[in-house]
Amino acid sequence: MKILTADNIGFCFGVRKALETIHSLLRTGRKTYMFGQLVHNPGVIESLRTLGAEIVESLDRVPRDSKESFLVIRAHGIDPQKKEKLKRHFFEVVDTTCPIVGKLFSTVQRAKREGYRIVVFGKVDHPEMEALKGYVEDAVVSESPVKPERKTAFASQTTMSISEYSIFLQQILQKYFEYVKEMKIFNTICEATAKREREVERLAKENNLVIVVGGKNSSNTAKLARIASRFTRSVQIESERELKKDFVNYDKIAVVAGTSTPKSDVEKVSNKLQILCQEGR
Repeated sequence: MKILTADNIGFCFGVRKALETIHSLLRTGRKTYMFGQLVHNPGVIESLRTLGAEIVESLDRVPRDSKESFLVIRAHGIDPQKKEKLKRHFFEVVDTTCPIVGKLFSTVQRAKREGYRIVVFGKVDHPEMEALKGYVEDAVVSESPVKPERKTAFASQTTMSISEYSIFLQQILQKYFEYVKEMKIFNTICEATAKREREVERLAKENNLVIVVGGKNSSNTAKLARIASRFTRSVQIESERELKKDFVNYDKIAVVAGTSTPKSDVEKVSNKLQILCQEGR
């Protein structure tokens, strides 16, 4: 059995920045909270909890010691009105919104001021899209083609698939091209996730099985598994404990990972595959 690990693994810049920030705050000894899951990876969240960080799920559940505590805004961003309210409750609110996500927010906000209807290709219940609605309240967020207005600007959630965003736009143009009089299309997809998308497609074409490592609630990880499944068998796991012995029946396996997956998790999966291979001989 041949096991190949993708070149693009480990945390992306935005996730790494968020984790470096919260680790720095935790070292101060002051109580530190996260507003929601800092990143979509159960193992990472559990390690932060072990170090003393706790999660605040909503404004309705502010802890009693908030005035003496840090609150970290996750990489997905936050509704600016919620952020201002949180500032009134906590000692300090530290914003670790990914710069690429922040650029998406400013892009759609600017287009809205210019008179464009905002249509965003994304998952309506994703934290990034919930935050975006705080910047452009009437933005239309959808994974399916929607009827645009005469003057419409299109953008995408940063972790969506480039190919799926392209199809989304093509379907809208094919159906409503004569209706739209003025339009703008922004490529707001993160290059780090796009690079992994291109790599997983190549690896899926070259291997019998693609194992995608990352949180089950991670949008960009699920995207990689979905792309790989178009070309070969694909499975998504969160840790090496989910590996099955029948995986050794595949002669060529590729291991890839989402941008919120630690490099160490990928290495553990690859090592466990090697052990299963040796035991199966």
